[in-house]
Amino acid sequence: LVTCRYLPSVFFNVKVLLAIDDSQSMLANRADQFTVDSLAVLSGALNTIESGQLAVCKFGAQPAELLHPLDQPFTAEAAAGVAAKLTFQQADTKLMQLLPLATQLLAESRTSSAAQLLLVLTDGTFSDHMHPGVERCLRLAREARIFPVCVILDSPAGRASVYDIRSQQFVREAQGARRVTLVPYLDLFPFPFYLVVRDIAQLPSVLSEALRQWFEVVNAAF
Repeated sequence: LVTCRYLPSVFFNVKVLLAIDDSQSMLANRADQFTVDSLAVLSGALNTIESGQLAVCKFGAQPAELLHPLDQPFTAEAAAGVAAKLTFQQADTKLMQLLPLATQLLAESRTSSAAQLLLVLTDGTFSDHMHPGVERCLRLAREARIFPVCVILDSPAGRASVYDIRSQQFVREAQGARRVTLVPYLDLFPFPFYLVVRDIAQLPSVLSEALRQWFEVVNAAF
């Protein structure tokens, strides 16, 4: 679990919303096997600083669903309950089914001393990643002092790596003409901060490191 010795003895309240991609494509990454381990990492990190709250939701093609609220302790039983509600059967992954709810939930729970993190656990292949609303929602989250981070599980089993995917981009030329060009998918990835995990077994340690770096950034800012 995360060791937080670098944190001051008096720290602000930390609120983390973990959003888990509940789509079918996550099964290719054995996401179900590592979900509980990841939840344990986050819970342990927040328990270490004794002032954290963790909420969990799932999202996909359907509207996001809150599985665990911020105002309830995240115990081992709560983690098991969350894992039992994940089906990994949704047919698509849409950010616009997640971001408005996530921003609203965290914004409504804000206190003057709160630091807030939206941590999205996904294989990264959002069908609406170029939707104009996605960039707007992420901008609103940052303006609300919510720090969005995407953790991409990239352990392909018979499918393309996120590094190999190409997206279509329209390029405007002279006299208003447009042509289509293919660019790396990650070049157009909407999240300003993301991590790519290629060895799924390293997910818990990667989450620990992501939390450590985030704590350092936020601690420096406050």
